[in-house]
Amino acid sequence: MARVVTGVKPTGDLHLGHLVGLLEPAVTLAQSADEVFYFIADYHALTTVHNRDELERNVRSIAVGFLAAGVDPERVTLFRQSAVPEHSELCWILGTLTPMGLLERAHAYKDARAHNRDINAGVFMYPVLMAADILMYRAEIVPVGKDQVQHLEITRDIAQKFNNTFSQIFPLPQARVETDERAAVVGVDGRKMSKSYRNTIPLFADDDAIRSIVRRIVTRSVPEGEPLPVEGDIILSILRAVNPQEAQELTAEYQRGIIGYAQTKDRLAQAIIERIGPLRERAQKLFADPEALDTFLEYGAQKARKEAAATMKSVRDAIGLARAKAAQ
Repeated sequence: MARVVTGVKPTGDLHLGHLVGLLEPAVTLAQSADEVFYFIADYHALTTVHNRDELERNVRSIAVGFLAAGVDPERVTLFRQSAVPEHSELCWILGTLTPMGLLERAHAYKDARAHNRDINAGVFMYPVLMAADILMYRAEIVPVGKDQVQHLEITRDIAQKFNNTFSQIFPLPQARVETDERAAVVGVDGRKMSKSYRNTIPLFADDDAIRSIVRRIVTRSVPEGEPLPVEGDIILSILRAVNPQEAQELTAEYQRGIIGYAQTKDRLAQAIIERIGPLRERAQKLFADPEALDTFLEYGAQKARKEAAATMKSVRDAIGLARAKAAQ
């Protein structure tokens, strides 16, 4: 497989949805790709996160999540976006080629306006920085969620505009959209699991916290001994993402009316604990050794900066910007 690039915005704690829809697929993809760049998009996070400690905590949580899930830093270039300042330079250059109308049609910007959110310039320029992130490493494949497909199309438009205006430097990246239904994990309220909905199951929560969260799932009123409704059941929906075989067995018990909701919640909680247990143990060791974590990130940043420097040399030569002279 070709060169893969993707990023994660550090705007909150990792949860079960991240494990199933992001971390585990990232590990699998890295095993088949020729080159892989995974970055923590802390520049992007600045559009909403304005607390230093919160940002740092979120960045480290995502780094730990990738490593604990099994990402190999020898095979994968894992780094903080802000450790490669060339991202900002390329963003500005691409921004001078990007029509405002293209950005005004971006779903994220339109949604923010529709909900009267406080929109800063960073939100408006988000797709341009995303384009810089992807094109910096001349990505060929970009794993994205369905909500990011339009932004990748904008990246392709910007790359084509640059290539046609100056030089054929950037390949046009292709989206890789996760089609596995388990990738969209349901939250404890039945909606998509998301920090903004406050319906998540934190990835690094302890056993008691997980059981407490699961017990709060709202269920229907069904007389004892009657079959439990399967359609739209939150417990089964989450369990399908965590342990499909267990979900199939539990579905049969629902239909036979031989189990109650208290038992089903216990089964779900135990399945989650078993699924995330090994990852949580590895994460605790990484959190306990911040220097080692910093070393992993700096190692990835060094590799990323080398690639970024080569790309920016080509870009600057193509557009006619002066190259900095070496210090005497």
